[in-house]
Amino acid sequence: MSTKLGAIHYIKITLVVLSLASAHYSGFMSQVPFEMISITAVDFLPAFISVFVFYFVLSYSIARVFAFGLSQFYMSVFYSMLVLPLWLRKKWPEKFRKSGVKTYKEITKLDPFIYWLILGCILVYVFNFSYLKFDYFKIGGHVKFLAISVFVALIFKAGFTIRNPLVVFKRMVNKRRVAYRRSLLKAFIYFLTGFSLGLSFYAGVLRYDKVVAEDAVNLKIGEYSRFVNLLVSSGGAFLAVDKSQELEVYIYAKDNVLVTLTEKPKEPEGEK
Repeated sequence: MSTKLGAIHYIKITLVVLSLASAHYSGFMSQVPFEMISITAVDFLPAFISVFVFYFVLSYSIARVFAFGLSQFYMSVFYSMLVLPLWLRKKWPEKFRKSGVKTYKEITKLDPFIYWLILGCILVYVFNFSYLKFDYFKIGGHVKFLAISVFVALIFKAGFTIRNPLVVFKRMVNKRRVAYRRSLLKAFIYFLTGFSLGLSFYAGVLRYDKVVAEDAVNLKIGEYSRFVNLLVSSGGAFLAVDKSQELEVYIYAKDNVLVTLTEKPKEPEGEK
């Protein structure tokens, strides 16, 4: 029975990962003209997901290295500061009654928290720098409106409008409120699923905006030779866009087949 439940659990996780990956790829391909999508979509799906996984693992590895070093640096600073309360306790034992051992244990509890906080910040920064190039100041009105709507929905769903926000937060972090957190999590599953899919889709749009703005490379196939922005490649197949003229030319090349499509330039979707 336990084996069956474990298999179902892994199947669910696999479906979630595939859904997020598909949404991410759909966000990227939504910026490509529909006529070109019908030709290229299936060819580049595995390669696109592989590139995403590579950048994420690379960013995570870099973040772990720096997070460990920085967290140990900050912890060494905190341990050094521990000398001060010990000195104050010797000087004024009545005012500073907390023992050095207790203070040391409290500081030690901060170690994993500081590590994961630094890891998360560095991971987001490195992944954004290498894969997305998200710029808050370039966010358009549509994206801001949707983000505010999601935030308001989160506030209503958490119950902050019917109870004191401080009381709601205390109930969330209270270790004894396990059943409350589970019920809250079940209520948030639909919301979190939709939010994750939306975020993954938007990340695909940002990926397209980043790739299409990079330096052009020389694409030469037979007699055809142009400087283009390479969007994605898989084996011997390429999807690129030529932005050197007034009209954008989307190019799909595979073996000896070359398909081009001319479109009007459009504003980056992430800035709308």
